Amino acid sequence: MKRLGVALAIALFASTASAEECPKNRPTDPTAVAGYVYEGTPTSYATPEGNVRVWWTDAGAHAAPAGKDVAVTIGAVLEEAMVGFGKLGFKPALRDGDYPACGSNGGDGRVDVYLVAFKGADGMASTERCTATGCPGFMLVEKNFVSRGYKTTREGAETVVAHEYFHLVQAAYAKDMDRFWSEGTAQWATKRVFPHILDLERFLPDFFDSTARPLDTPPSGVTSGYLYGSAIYPVFLGEKYGDDTIKLAMEALAAGKAPAVVAIDDALQKKGTTLADDFVTFASWNVATGTRAGQGTYKDGAKYPMAKVDELADGGDARVEDITAGFGARYYAVHDPAPRTLVLEADGERLGGVVVPLVDGKVALDKSAKLPARVEGEAIVVLAGRSAKKTDVRYVLRAEPIVEPEKPQPATDSDGGCAMGRAPSTGAWLLISLALAARARGLRGRRSPRA
Repeated sequence: MKRLGVALAIALFASTASAEECPKNRPTDPTAVAGYVYEGTPTSYATPEGNVRVWWTDAGAHAAPAGKDVAVTIGAVLEEAMVGFGKLGFKPALRDGDYPACGSNGGDGRVDVYLVAFKGADGMASTERCTATGCPGFMLVEKNFVSRGYKTTREGAETVVAHEYFHLVQAAYAKDMDRFWSEGTAQWATKRVFPHILDLERFLPDFFDSTARPLDTPPSGVTSGYLYGSAIYPVFLGEKYGDDTIKLAMEALAAGKAPAVVAIDDALQKKGTTLADDFVTFASWNVATGTRAGQGTYKDGAKYPMAKVDELADGGDARVEDITAGFGARYYAVHDPAPRTLVLEADGERLGGVVVPLVDGKVALDKSAKLPARVEGEAIVVLAGRSAKKTDVRYVLRAEPIVEPEKPQPATDSDGGCAMGRAPSTGAWLLISLALAARARGLRGRRSPRA
């Protein structure tokens, strides 16, 4: 505490230092972010591992009566998360130990967590002193997780603290990041370290209800569920190509390859594919969930919600015309008692399509076929974007009957008698007689070459 007090005192004389170099955004500062300012003298707990310091106050609106117990739990969970994210290959968050004397950094280089009474959310990561290569920062988390609906303080810490810390990990790679990618990967990483936490699954319905929306264009709203539901995309990347795919995309962002879709494409190229070619696979996985889940898709796909599927009229000619844009997906179900050909008319650089059969109600991804394709029986047509361009792409999906050639039918008695066939004609009798005569001669001896 003395060191912090000295830093604050020196700050009064640091008139030449910029606000960026001398941040005063923490609850221990009178100009704290979002107005979360501590009253009274704050207390802190430092983890024995040496990486985390948790702060709280016993006075005012943010008083935390159980501050020490909460701080110990949060500290332990955050230390575990740091180890877990490191095992996934991510570098740690940038430390704040090199702040100038005028700044507020919690007194040392540990990651600082401040317990506050949130007005709405239950956690927030805040960055400061950003450069082109990244930002250090700190975290604000709810002082009483149980009051926010979590069963225990530890459950709240595993859900919130790990997620917010991963935002600081992201800030070690890039100053700015698309929100679908920042929130989605934070959810994914938390689930990888604490697999029993179900926060990722809780938000998936928000994504599966809006699959036509371009992946990188989430709806407005600070806490939009779609952003957290976007975690399904890093889940897909990790399960199909390996967890290091997410790390490769982060490294591409650090190298200046932005926005996120460009960085993801760079990572996929290292895996031997591209985002344009692979997005239709992602869209196909997303229709193989719930009761449609089959082999070769998400390992927990049966537990995931099901995407909305429109109907393409059965039997004969059918046609649907619509528009799409960006990396979104649309689905159409077909139930064809007779074979039809499905044809997609669209800009192939912007939109691709496959048909995925259903076998006993389960999606058979291994039997997928690119459009145009022949379809007979139950199937789902998957239309998926191949470009991040947001201008409209008009498409037509057509179903055309296939006229099969008639098979020859066996001759039957015209009067409906026995099934011995029609009586031979006069010419036929002549041929039969000649054949029998020839056979009789053959029985008597070798035929003459001239016979």
